[in-house]
Amino acid sequence: MARALAAGATVIGVNARDLKTLDVDRGVFARVADRIPSSCVKVAESGVRDAHDLIVYAEAGADAVLVGESLVTGKDPRSAVHDLVTAGAHPALRHGRG
Repeated sequence: MARALAAGATVIGVNARDLKTLDVDRGVFARVADRIPSSCVKVAESGVRDAHDLIVYAEAGADAVLVGESLVTGKDPRSAVHDLVTAGAHPALRHGRG
């Protein structure tokens, strides 16, 4: 994160997937989110299976999420996208942004 900030990053992504083992730890974002400056967009990457995971990430401070695998492997990607967008649009998850 220090290198990204020193380079002028305004968006910081936190990947929940260990790229060596491919294991997912959804708690990684919550453990580092408070160290990301408020001037940055905070992105929780990986581990979003459904609207519940999106809400958990939002409650931990995520401004955005990166969703991939669950949409590709799911039975009904259109419905999954709808559920995520609906959950993400809930007013309780706005974090004071307009």
